[in-house]
Amino acid sequence: MININASSTPSQGYSLSRSALTRAPYKIVQPGHTLPAANLDKMIPSALVSIYQRYKQDTDAVASWLASTAKSCGYPADLLASKSWDVAPAKSGRLKGKARKEAREAGTASPSKASKYIVAIKDFLPLARFIAQDRDPAVSVPDSFATTISPLITIRSGFGKLMDDHGSKPVPEADRKHNYFVGILEAVREAIQPRLTTGAEAATDAKATTSSTEEEEEEEEEEEEEEEEEVMAKSTNRFAALSVEEPFEAFIEPFLNAPPERPEPVEDDPVIYEAEPSKSFEDIMFAFTVLINDINRIRFNIEWIWSNHRDGLFDLAASAVATNTAISLARGLIEDVVPLFDSHEGGAWAIVTKFFAYCCLNKDNFNYDLYDIAEGVYLIPFRMLLSFLDVLDPREVPLIKEGVFGQYDPDSDRTTKTGQQKFQEDQIVLTEFFTELMTDEFLRGMRELDKTHTVPFSLVFAAQIFLDIHHIMRSAVRQSFSTVVDQTTMMDNSLNAHLKFHENIKIETWPASNDEMLRELSRSINWMGRDPVYQAKVKVYQKQGMPVPPSMEPHRILIYSPVLSGLYLFHIRTLWYVVSITVANAFGSIAYCAHLYNALQQQNLLVGPWPDMEVVLTLLGQQNFWVSGERPQSAEEYFKKFCLQMGISPAVFMNAAKRRRKPALASRAGPRGIKDGAKVSSMFKGTVAVMDLTTKQIDDIVARSEYKYESSSATGTLTMTQIDDPQELRERTRIRHHKAKANAVGKRTVADRAGLGPEELVRALVLALDSETLEMAFPYLTMHRFAWMLLRAVKKSCDPVLRELFTPQYVEKESELPFVVGYIFMAASGFGDDRPMRSAAEALNSLIVNAGQVSIDVQEYRLQRPIEDDEEDAQDDGESM
Repeated sequence: MININASSTPSQGYSLSRSALTRAPYKIVQPGHTLPAANLDKMIPSALVSIYQRYKQDTDAVASWLASTAKSCGYPADLLASKSWDVAPAKSGRLKGKARKEAREAGTASPSKASKYIVAIKDFLPLARFIAQDRDPAVSVPDSFATTISPLITIRSGFGKLMDDHGSKPVPEADRKHNYFVGILEAVREAIQPRLTTGAEAATDAKATTSSTEEEEEEEEEEEEEEEEEVMAKSTNRFAALSVEEPFEAFIEPFLNAPPERPEPVEDDPVIYEAEPSKSFEDIMFAFTVLINDINRIRFNIEWIWSNHRDGLFDLAASAVATNTAISLARGLIEDVVPLFDSHEGGAWAIVTKFFAYCCLNKDNFNYDLYDIAEGVYLIPFRMLLSFLDVLDPREVPLIKEGVFGQYDPDSDRTTKTGQQKFQEDQIVLTEFFTELMTDEFLRGMRELDKTHTVPFSLVFAAQIFLDIHHIMRSAVRQSFSTVVDQTTMMDNSLNAHLKFHENIKIETWPASNDEMLRELSRSINWMGRDPVYQAKVKVYQKQGMPVPPSMEPHRILIYSPVLSGLYLFHIRTLWYVVSITVANAFGSIAYCAHLYNALQQQNLLVGPWPDMEVVLTLLGQQNFWVSGERPQSAEEYFKKFCLQMGISPAVFMNAAKRRRKPALASRAGPRGIKDGAKVSSMFKGTVAVMDLTTKQIDDIVARSEYKYESSSATGTLTMTQIDDPQELRERTRIRHHKAKANAVGKRTVADRAGLGPEELVRALVLALDSETLEMAFPYLTMHRFAWMLLRAVKKSCDPVLRELFTPQYVEKESELPFVVGYIFMAASGFGDDRPMRSAAEALNSLIVNAGQVSIDVQEYRLQRPIEDDEEDAQDDGESM
């Protein structure tokens, strides 16, 4: 953390690089810890992408190439399972929700016109054989077809072997049903192999055999649906401990590490082909297993975030926004698989309970001794949310009797509790928060639960994350609420202080409507302080003629949910940041004083550094204060760059020395204000409450960061540094624009197959957001007030000499105070008179000695994070290596 040493002497000098303003290094434990006892971390593949999404995309790519190629070769429609090449018409003229977002990302100009054709699994092999036999002309099979289909066979056959290794020997019906699709893929590969290029042929599995025949296809078509229940009954143990103890790496790695290219359909074919979704019980279990792996990787990173927040390493707001984003990404993964769950009787709940039973080698619905396994497969929050359905009434706010399940003791040691005790603790926490769930991040899922009387699995995941955070934070959960109270109270006090300070200071660039904007922000803070949720519950009790329970404390929604506390803090902080920078630009106080401070520093007239200003210059960047980003070093440069920055022609001051009336001359470029920074945080302004962000959007947001991190496997730490090199920043921007352009035209990139996955994006996001915390939360309004008071002191100190040089009319009202700096520079550069500069140094030295780091003190109190200087950073670096 950054700590400016106030006792630095002039002889020591003062150097504060941009990189010094990051906590170097972060003492952050990297993700990799496990969920209790369940050892689910063993299932986590090292690859960085969603397993199920990759599997679905690759399967569709194989189906698309087979169908479009065979169609172009003249494959007869009457041989198809559907007896037609006709495509399904679009259901509506406008895509909605996720489909619309995906179409927009893919660059589809008219997504409503896209036609979709479902390729039946039983058509795969006939299509492949037709392509292989075509001679007019002979079809050349691309290498990407082989490198896509082989990993598909690997992952499906590997999953089947994993089931067989951990259960009873499968009955013939189950074995054939599972191996059917694998056999189809193997037969397709073999049929196509003669047309493969040398490279693609070498990439195929030499042991590939055909395990599917036309007779088997006919049997599959004739099989009755009731067979499935018999198969499930006879294969109870086949999924034993499947998601708990067995690593997926053996067959996941070859799949996820496959080359990024996929086979493309025929160029002129406008149809979108998708593989027929298989809805057998085995396929549903495969989908559920890979989904659990995908969302658990996200879940582990969320645990990592809150472990580091608990230890004081991650800011609350950064942790909350990253968590909310992670839940949004997990929801996207879940929505891809949910249609399969819905096709099975009982939906997701039936799948979860059966999966749990198989994992436990027990048909019992629930066993407290197996709590850890139940937690690992999301059974616990699912069961509790289902129980809430019985008390939901759309006409009433649900109220849960306090203490009905016991009292929650966050100071107790959870690791010593039995499974039953852990379950009871979860029940207390989640039940007491039930009313607040209706307004938290759970809002979307709770609305769906209330409306449809079903529990969406995305809500189950969100509820589990809620419990996980409580398991990690324990009693420290309440500290998050205290942080919100402290920081928002200080922001509100600063707003009121600013309004009082400027009661009689009016300028043309700050209309009265801007003051009203500040008051509105203050009212928003105070509105939340009154806790509208608590007031709503009080009204319900009063309406029912019941006393308000003493245990129903105010602000429970923020106390129980660090995520919501952090999202609220982030929302207020972003508004605060915008207001503060707007004030700084309107009055110019910080920028004017930065120019004066630099000039006096260059002339060796100061007793030491001005810590507050050094931090501001580092946070906002030199380019925000000086044209070209380089500090001026001579009297002529002080004057010229001051004029350019403020949008004033140097002729204004020159003419004023000769004429009693100042001309209104402005530079052609206009004034240069402080530009919004915190590029990652600014992308979330107004969007943190409910988000629908895809991995590509998050990747684009993270790529905007001007920070980078390096990890150390030896120490397990991460070092965050601000990027100083302009060339490196430009290169980052170029790469981001290139990726955005590729996405806009629907072009696949390597990142689509091998880029950062959801869990890694969450990790990168929290690091980027946390790195910007100092910049976002710095008390610029406090800095503005002290800078303005400095300008007052400078004018008073320099006034006799400036009157002598520029007549008494050089500054006629307080709103013109910033021009004093211009006259000081003009005196030095145009007249060679340094008396005003020396007088100004007296005023600034007094500020440095008495109030040089007031803003830093406010900042450190607000964030409870010290700001370290370069010397201390260097010592920390040495200790961590």
